[in-house]
Amino acid sequence: MNLCVPATLLLNTPDTSALERIEAFVHPSLDTANNRPLLQLLGARTEAVDATKLLGRLRALTTIHSPPVAELAKLYDALDRIVSRMPTKQREDLKAAFSEYALIYGNDDLWHPTPELYISTEEIPGLPVIREEWTHLSLWNRIGVALRPTTETAIEWLRSLAPGQTVDLRMRGSVSAILARVPQMVWEQTGCWLDLAGCWRAHSDMDWSTCNETIAPTVFQWVRERTADLSMLGPRHAAGLIFNKPSLLENALSWRVHDLSGDSGATGKPPWLHGLAKTLLRISPSFKDTENGSADVADAISTALDLLGSQWHPVDGLQVTPYLMGQPAGDSQRPSALWSGSQIYVVGESPHHHRELVKEIAGRFQNPDIREVVADCIGRDIQWIKHYVSDHLPLLPEGTEEVQTRLQGAIQGGTGHGEGGSAPLLGQIQSLLCDEDGAEDDIEPGSEYPACQEAIEKSPEQKWLDPAPAVQDLRSYSNEQGSVRGSHTTIDGLFRTWATARGFSWRHDRKMYTAADGRRICKDGGLFHWTESKHTGEVLARYWIANRTLQQGVDLPAAIWEALRSDPTKSSLLLPQPQGELDRYVAVRLQEMVKCNMIQLHPARYLLRTEEASWELDKGSAT
Repeated sequence: MNLCVPATLLLNTPDTSALERIEAFVHPSLDTANNRPLLQLLGARTEAVDATKLLGRLRALTTIHSPPVAELAKLYDALDRIVSRMPTKQREDLKAAFSEYALIYGNDDLWHPTPELYISTEEIPGLPVIREEWTHLSLWNRIGVALRPTTETAIEWLRSLAPGQTVDLRMRGSVSAILARVPQMVWEQTGCWLDLAGCWRAHSDMDWSTCNETIAPTVFQWVRERTADLSMLGPRHAAGLIFNKPSLLENALSWRVHDLSGDSGATGKPPWLHGLAKTLLRISPSFKDTENGSADVADAISTALDLLGSQWHPVDGLQVTPYLMGQPAGDSQRPSALWSGSQIYVVGESPHHHRELVKEIAGRFQNPDIREVVADCIGRDIQWIKHYVSDHLPLLPEGTEEVQTRLQGAIQGGTGHGEGGSAPLLGQIQSLLCDEDGAEDDIEPGSEYPACQEAIEKSPEQKWLDPAPAVQDLRSYSNEQGSVRGSHTTIDGLFRTWATARGFSWRHDRKMYTAADGRRICKDGGLFHWTESKHTGEVLARYWIANRTLQQGVDLPAAIWEALRSDPTKSSLLLPQPQGELDRYVAVRLQEMVKCNMIQLHPARYLLRTEEASWELDKGSAT
């Protein structure tokens, strides 16, 4: 038994019983009916009017991740009993403390201040509420917890958030719930939205949007800060919004392949892919979305054309890096399936890559109904696909004028809008000349398909029929050394001459250069233009072709220079010479030339040029 000043002790009464084990009480042996008058004269209290110790206990419990709910119930019950007897000043101080500090443990198992949670959320489901264990307490009304939120109060609270403010986990659930309930009003009346980094940001500062909640960890911070997070809406509801949201991040990202193993070049597409693309080209213009009414049929047709013209690459391994606006946007990844530009890469057998392949292909279609149908059809039998699509989407009859017009549009260059532009003309023509089983018809272009032959002869996209990649023309220049000479004035012609001189010949049927000893040169599909390998698949060299001479200055992308540094023995630049030929510079040689000051490296854009250049260039310029 400790000796205490009577004024610091409480007598055990119905009003003070809730404070047992919290406040100090008169010992039961002394707290008797006969002693109480004396104890009260000495200052012992029969009412609790001070919440200081209760608040101290609450603040201590807020540091615990999973606090004991029974102990919290006692504290809230004690506060409920004493708050009505508090002097006005102490009651206001208590109300201010609950408003400023997160002292209420909500139904979401997080701590909240009074402005962030409610007693009921029938109006806007999803917001945090008072836990059921203590909803009966009158304490909440006395300290300012609102009965239920309204749209106006919710938006007013969002307006109180400063643009650029980080929305922590405790608040993010509340913010997301409001955005999901009234997205249009929030977008227009606050001018802000959540970004992928978890900040409340002006939507005018965001360039992209995404519904994919798993994409945030895969991209860098600067991308997250410029991307609106629409994951709380879901793809279906996001597609139906009428506000002018930024373009989809998934469509803006490009993927650069920098490690490709076991790729023997493009192979024949699986029958289901060819059949699915051709079936989707028959979607009727009368198609309406089940929820939003209108639907962008043109987008679906355009994506189907991209799919029809894409090439199929089974590979043993794949490593890619996301790029945005010409710079890396995230760490390297090893997906099991990737649809990049006009190339579809799949790793291993179907059970290994099926799930990611579904995401890659179905995710390109903006309309939710079409996206779901496409996801169900991937990997199925052609006849099954036809019947399934016709059961779920309105289709035009085969052979109608509208369908023929769409096919003709594909033959004449396509309207696809995938990464890297429309799909190659030759790939689209070969796809359209395939039968329903995916095998090429045994006919010559121009016999039964005169339109195809005419397109091949007249199309401005004839460069896709050339064995070399579509690289910019070599720009001639004039100085004391004269202009570039030679019979070839384009980079692709120079490369063809260079490869032929090394014993390679172009194989049109395999879309690659081959040598007598089994070596081959294939399109790289990643950062470099071409890759030379053995017949076993072992990479011997990767080539990046410049379109300017070293005397002019080579405008070299930073990603290429980093790739040259990371693998200096197998990476090379092919640089045009004034005499009209290509010269190979292995990365090891380039690095030595930089060290010896034989060439200058301008870090702004990694501009390489010789000391002999007789004109001045701005740092980082390629002019």
